[in-house]
Amino acid sequence: MAAETGTAGRSSGGLAAVATYTGRRAVALWLFGCCAMIFAMVLIGGITRLTRSGLSITEWQPLIRGFPPPLGSRWGVEFAEV
Repeated sequence: MAAETGTAGRSSGGLAAVATYTGRRAVALWLFGCCAMIFAMVLIGGITRLTRSGLSITEWQPLIRGFPPPLGSRWGVEFAEV
């Protein structure tokens, strides 16, 4: 009776073990890559913020004025506010 319940649901290795290892390795590499990308975005954002070299948005009001000025003369007024 012990022989019936001992290894009935388990594989003895071979192709199934290789597929499981390969799948876990792929997921681990994907997660590591995602973490590396997030770290890089935070690092680049921090450097951009510290050097004050970001985009030329002089006043950020996305709910009130979500579009940039349509005319060149209005851009001068926007940059004069800085």
